Amino acid sequence: MFSGILQGAIYTNLDGTSGMAGWRWLFVIDFLITFPVSIYGFLFFPDTPSSTRARYLTPSEKTLAVERLPEVNMQRGELGLNLCRRVCLSWQWWGFVLLWIANSNTEMYSSNAVMQLWLEITGDFPVAQYIPTSVSGMGIVATLILGWYSDFNPRRRWHVGVLLSFTAITSGALMLAQPSRAAQFTALIMNGCQFAGQTVMFAWANDLIRRDDAKRSIVIACMNMFSVAVYLFWSLLFYNGQSYACTRPLKHLTQE
Repeated sequence: MFSGILQGAIYTNLDGTSGMAGWRWLFVIDFLITFPVSIYGFLFFPDTPSSTRARYLTPSEKTLAVERLPEVNMQRGELGLNLCRRVCLSWQWWGFVLLWIANSNTEMYSSNAVMQLWLEITGDFPVAQYIPTSVSGMGIVATLILGWYSDFNPRRRWHVGVLLSFTAITSGALMLAQPSRAAQFTALIMNGCQFAGQTVMFAWANDLIRRDDAKRSIVIACMNMFSVAVYLFWSLLFYNGQSYACTRPLKHLTQE
């Protein structure tokens, strides 16, 4: 959420400074930000409980960190030839992989900066950075609320999927038939709710397969892998189909 505000401010205040365009300053500052982050990580990341040399942990805290780790049970999902059968014949693999393919592609509607692309048609770059922070804000609120709900109601996590399906369908429906400017803003901001799906769906998968470590690792990896494999080409189809619907109303806006 903060990145949009930062980018708009950089472009507004540094465009033309030292003979460089504002968008070039974005790259320079993004590059410089990595240095304090890497230094912080080098100094303060504690490593693992058994190997940590963090100076801010006392010897008793280091001992506690090791003692509170659960014992490794070698029977919790052993590796072997039956692993393929345990994975491919389980409903968890099919269910969660297909579920996350669908969820990640509705989330892509927000994470691929669709609102920024739409607003940049106006030619006002800072505005195209500031306003989409509302999508991230919606994502933060939805993630916190739905994440807490799923933790307190582990048997009803499917409620989150139903709610996110409703918001995704509603958002898509609002974008049909040359929507008004208000309808477009409503649809794009509402779809920020889809960010919550990642938190809840991966926690749900981890919880249900917690007694089989090997199977759980494969299911989680496949959720990531197949979702990316699908939206690599789906985004091309998506943008091609949405370009006319998004552009025409905004051209009318710029004429006003």
